[in-house]
Amino acid sequence: MNTTAESIRHVPIGGVEFGRAGDELRAVLGSCVSITLWSPTMQVGSLCHIQLPRRTRRVTRPEPDGRFAEEAWALMCRGLASRGVRLDECVCGVFGGAHVVPFVDAPVGERNLEQVRDMLVHHEVEVERLHVAGTGYRELRFVIASGEILIRHHPAISRTEGVTT
Repeated sequence: MNTTAESIRHVPIGGVEFGRAGDELRAVLGSCVSITLWSPTMQVGSLCHIQLPRRTRRVTRPEPDGRFAEEAWALMCRGLASRGVRLDECVCGVFGGAHVVPFVDAPVGERNLEQVRDMLVHHEVEVERLHVAGTGYRELRFVIASGEILIRHHPAISRTEGVTT
């Protein structure tokens, strides 16, 4: 399979990107979560890079913010609809949500995954591709022409690994 892309775009934290055949969307995920939606018939796809489960009171911007699960989802759905893509024809994937520093008790990745899971169940979306949890970080490549998801997973090194006594 040819995975050479004409256009490669890195999706930053809070980003929601769209692509068509010839495009590749990329993200690096630790505790963040990405949702991918891909239309095989139209060869159109979208990738979001969610940082947190939901908006906090400190974030006062009135416009939708892709850092938060529900808002990123709304931006993806709106953008796909404007491109003539129906949600029911899309293949959905969920990636990331790792516990980045295994010896620190801050399960942001777990909370992100729980929010995304609940949200997708609420919207009756079936997740067909899944590579989540664990430790470390993932490099994600989404090839729009084929819908292929390429993942490099880099597990975290434990606190005692490499220590000799």
